[in-house]
Amino acid sequence: MDKSLFRSLGGGVKLLLDVLITFVVFTISLILLLLLGQAIYGVPVKDFISSALYIDNPGALKYLVAVQSISLFFFPSLAIAWLFSRPREFFQLRHRVELKAYVVIIIAMIVAQGIVNILGYWNYNIHLSGSLHAFEIHLRQMEHQAQLITNRILSGTSYSQLLVNIVVVALIPAIGEEMFFRGVLQRHLTQAFRNVHVAIITTAFIFAFAHFEFFTFLPRLLLGLILGYIVYWLKNIWSSIIAHFTNNFLGVMIYFISLRQGKTLEDLSQVQNPGLWLPILSLIILVPIFYILKKWADDKS
Repeated sequence: MDKSLFRSLGGGVKLLLDVLITFVVFTISLILLLLLGQAIYGVPVKDFISSALYIDNPGALKYLVAVQSISLFFFPSLAIAWLFSRPREFFQLRHRVELKAYVVIIIAMIVAQGIVNILGYWNYNIHLSGSLHAFEIHLRQMEHQAQLITNRILSGTSYSQLLVNIVVVALIPAIGEEMFFRGVLQRHLTQAFRNVHVAIITTAFIFAFAHFEFFTFLPRLLLGLILGYIVYWLKNIWSSIIAHFTNNFLGVMIYFISLRQGKTLEDLSQVQNPGLWLPILSLIILVPIFYILKKWADDKS
């Protein structure tokens, strides 16, 4: 297949194709994977969207979460990469990243939790007044339901359940979302805007908004910016996948360790004020870390 025609398209047209391909691939793959889930778990396809699933069949719930990520992000990203290029070239997998860079990325994501936590606290305590107060109540109810689902998924305390949770909550979303947001969207927005910084910021906004959780928007926006610049500097999608996975993995482990220590899911759902000293310390450490990453990337290029 001659792909030169697709490569020569403008960034805006490519974005429209991204939307179309994502819709088609998502619809087809979701139906097929839900039919597979029906065969595995004995749950009719229509019941995969039933709230009873969250209580009665946690295994099927985890399968649904994985299927949504794979269908919406992973498969469409592969299809788009194949249309415009080869996946290995499209996602810049040929560009080698040294092991020391991955180690620094992991350290950076651990350190960044201080800033993520304070942004989460500030975001959670945003209140809408006047005519928007009813809308705020609706948003908080939606996020409460999402939190109940998260609690149900992460409620296990056995090591086998931990392994499944790492795959479903940390690994699959990290791969799929990074392929789509940084691999596809950021790439084509850069071509459309002709400005990589505008593309990174726009992608981060879309990434945060796409989770449909207003009261965690700010920490996700920060995460999107960090991931965007990491993949821009190191020019390999694995760099942002490792960073994203580290962030998700930390959340899974905090739940697991806390539950093993006897804390309740209600305790873990509370948004605590982390204070200012930890975010400030995180920022002081992060600035030189990202400077080192950028310098390594510049030296290599």
